[in-house]
Amino acid sequence: MRGHPVIFDGYGRPAVRGYWGSGYRGAEFSKSRGIMPGMVADSRDEITNWTRSELLRKSRYLKKNVGMIRGVAKALVDHAVGPGIFAIPNTSSDDFNAAAFDYFQQVAEIGDVSGRLTFWELQAERVKGKFFDGDGFLILTRSAHGWPQWQWIRGHNCGNFDVDERGARWRDGVRVDSVGRARAYRFRLDGGRHRTVDASHVVHSYMVEDSDQVRGVTALAHAINDLHDAMEAMQIEHEAIKDNSRVGRVIKTESGDDEEEDNYMLPEKSSDAASAGTLPLEKIFGAEIVRLRENESLESFVSNRPSPTFMGWIDYIGRSVTVGCGFPYEWAWDPKGITGPAQRAVLEKVKTSSESWRMNEIADSRPFYVYSIAIGIQEGLIGAEAPLDWWEHEWFSGARDVTIDRGRDGREMRESVLGGFTTLKEYHAAKGRWWQHEEEQRADEIIYRRQVAERKGLDPSQLDPGRASSAGGAASERPDDDEADGSENQQRRQGQ
Repeated sequence: MRGHPVIFDGYGRPAVRGYWGSGYRGAEFSKSRGIMPGMVADSRDEITNWTRSELLRKSRYLKKNVGMIRGVAKALVDHAVGPGIFAIPNTSSDDFNAAAFDYFQQVAEIGDVSGRLTFWELQAERVKGKFFDGDGFLILTRSAHGWPQWQWIRGHNCGNFDVDERGARWRDGVRVDSVGRARAYRFRLDGGRHRTVDASHVVHSYMVEDSDQVRGVTALAHAINDLHDAMEAMQIEHEAIKDNSRVGRVIKTESGDDEEEDNYMLPEKSSDAASAGTLPLEKIFGAEIVRLRENESLESFVSNRPSPTFMGWIDYIGRSVTVGCGFPYEWAWDPKGITGPAQRAVLEKVKTSSESWRMNEIADSRPFYVYSIAIGIQEGLIGAEAPLDWWEHEWFSGARDVTIDRGRDGREMRESVLGGFTTLKEYHAAKGRWWQHEEEQRADEIIYRRQVAERKGLDPSQLDPGRASSAGGAASERPDDDEADGSENQQRRQGQ
């Protein structure tokens, strides 16, 4: 290779090897590095049934035993879903909107076939299922009386259970057609029974990472080995720390050996002193007196574990785990030491990640809402005539925005509502309320206050909550007498 210098190692072999002219050094091979075990293949060859089951098994173990991971998942649910993501009808008929809202609120409370979850609790469980398991399944069904219901199936209960795979494209519990569209799902039910459900009755929930994915993958896939290593290292370090804590002091000798079996930590009592009727020093001062032999010294033992290197390694693992899940390490685990601009950058990343999970959950919630409204219209359960656009609706999240100043954000929201920049519909929808019901309640309260004022002979404005709060605010802003006197005295001293 004329014109290209060659560097040799200690054995006389070229230290730098590769394909000259490839253009990308990342594609070159070197004996100083191991071979990456990855492959170029479709998702079905990378995410096999065994691979997904192992990832799921380890992820659930980490969920039960690692507080950092539980904290990340809880923060994700709090900021993506919160108390719920609420459906607000938005058809061309106001009467139908109000009736459909009340109807779906009832369905959401009793829709679970097991009776354990409301629809808002299901949203939180579904987000955690996508985070830890990779995916989950919602079967759309009906009660014996015709009400819409759902059945939640966890990820491990979907698989190729007793299916004839000859001539059918079954991929880890999902039957697909020639273009990869899901056509049916195979589930394992209680009692060891299995059931195939048509895809039109199943909502498959997962976060898409590759376009040809059929099943989801846990968000902890990248962090499982790091967390496994950290758990084992922490366990060993805990044992070492406990062993070190048992050692209080150390006697150092010139030879390094314990020359006799005598316990040097016990004070030596002189027989002559006892015979002479005198007392040893420890009797006089009331403290332990340690007598050491010649060339011996007594030192307190100080442990240097865990070492700074170990703690830096744990910090790196924490960052790898949390950042890969979409939440910066400073937010999920260790917020100390970050500046104001860094805080804003961290909060922006948390908002972006939460919004991504929220939009995915809205897409998974939409089918059940439309399914429920359709049944309600068919069975006459919604007390209003359905318009042509009966399925139109919006979603509003009750989760609070990530912030470091809750009071300031609350004031901005109130000012936005008063200024007309935020509608009453949007404000009340974020709390799971129908805005027209709230305005009617407000009007009823105003009428009632006027009636009470008329009976009591009062001015109606005296019962206005806004006036009372304004008076309280003015009183709170007025300085106390002591503070006023203090400021006057200070001004007088400055004038002198």
